[in-house]
Amino acid sequence: AERVIDHLKLQKPADTRNILQRLLSLRPKAAFINQVANNDATGSAATESESGTPDLANPPVVERQKITQRDIDSFLRDLDVRRVGLSLIIQVKYFHKDREMAARIANAVAELYVEGQEEMRVNKTKSVRIWLKERVAELQDQIGTSRRKIELYKAEHDLFDTGGQLVKERELNDTISQSITAQTTAAAFLAQLRKVESSASSDSPMQATGLALKSNVIADYKRQFAQVQRQLATTISKFGSAHPQVHSFRAELSNLEKEISREVARLVENLRNEYEVAKTRANLLNDRVEQLKQELASSRRLKIELAKMERSAKIDTDLHDSLLARLRETELRQSLSQPDTSIVRFAKPPDKPTRPQKALVLVAALM
Repeated sequence: AERVIDHLKLQKPADTRNILQRLLSLRPKAAFINQVANNDATGSAATESESGTPDLANPPVVERQKITQRDIDSFLRDLDVRRVGLSLIIQVKYFHKDREMAARIANAVAELYVEGQEEMRVNKTKSVRIWLKERVAELQDQIGTSRRKIELYKAEHDLFDTGGQLVKERELNDTISQSITAQTTAAAFLAQLRKVESSASSDSPMQATGLALKSNVIADYKRQFAQVQRQLATTISKFGSAHPQVHSFRAELSNLEKEISREVARLVENLRNEYEVAKTRANLLNDRVEQLKQELASSRRLKIELAKMERSAKIDTDLHDSLLARLRETELRQSLSQPDTSIVRFAKPPDKPTRPQKALVLVAALM
């Protein structure tokens, strides 16, 4: 109501001075009206030029009338707005003694209502769009901060994973495999060492070499030993055991046995060293397995906290994507949307007065 009253300047004058000022604004040449109005209000004379005529170059400033509750009540009494049947059409009527003004006011009510509805819709969409933009920007910053925190947390606690496994978990699995291999190797060296030591304690070095050792040097000594034995047997069969060459062959066999014993001792010592190395490596790997188990247990506890951080970041990411899609949808809808309300038909000045109903008045007079 206030918008229509202000738009069409329907405020009713509050006193005589206001009425005269409105008339003065319509007829500036009527100097006596200005004289009377100013005399009534202030008791002073009207502003005149040196010739005694009103100063038309500087007309008096008429203050804008404020809309009072009386103006609103008077306007609403003559306004009739109702729904047409069960349709969505709203009919606007305004009763005025001037039929042109009645149509003008009715059209103004409809136009300002449509304009107000469209303005409310645009403002609402604008507010939603601004809120969505602010929220999307806020979530983008929040997601960036969360991702940086996650990466720093991973780097600080060594929680990077490969193929769905933690680094510590993969390292533990690899170390366990290496530990098992090292223990197996150490056990094999120990078994071989015991077998060789048992064979080396026998009376004949040749028996020890044949039982456990596989060495090219010993194999060469065995060939030489067998060859000298054949020569010794041949010499004894031909010349007897007293022949000087028999003593030479026996001395050579004794030297070969000593060399074989020394080589066996050297091989046993090497085998014992290899066993000690394998045993040390297996122990180190076993200790590393226990250490990794403890570290993995700690990493799994830390991973629980990491999972919470990642879930929170995912929630923010999903919300960001949802709001971003909503923002794009809102912008597209705003660019393609049409007004929700429109004027079906403008009011025209009526052909005959609506009230008072003369027929009813005449009947009442006759009675």
